[in-house]
Amino acid sequence: MKTILLFISLMFFSLSISMASGSDATADLKSENPAFVENSEPGLSAQESHVLEMRVKEIRDMDKSGLTSEERQELRKELLDIREQANQPGGTIYIGVGTLLLIIILILLLR
Repeated sequence: MKTILLFISLMFFSLSISMASGSDATADLKSENPAFVENSEPGLSAQESHVLEMRVKEIRDMDKSGLTSEERQELRKELLDIREQANQPGGTIYIGVGTLLLIIILILLLR
C-alpha cells in the first residue's frame, strides 16, 4: 500500500512542478540595447541594477520634443526591456496549491 501511495505521489509531484525559464531573446537584446547586462546568476546584482537605474533616469531627463516618432518608439522599447530585466525572476520554482497540500499530507502520513 505504501509503495502505491509513493508512486502516485511521485507522479503528482512530477506533473505539478514547473520551472520558470528565460527566452532566447537575450542575443537580440544585447545587440539592440546598450543597457542590457548579461547575468549568469539569478536576479540582478547591485551594479547591474544601478546601471539600469541610471539609464532610466537619463531617458527620463532627456528633452524628447526634438525626437522623431521612431526615436521615441526606440526609447519606449528600451524602457520596456529594462523593466523586463528588473522584473525577471531568477530560478524560481512554482509549486501548485494541490501539490503543496499533497506534500503536507504525505509528511503527516509518513511520520
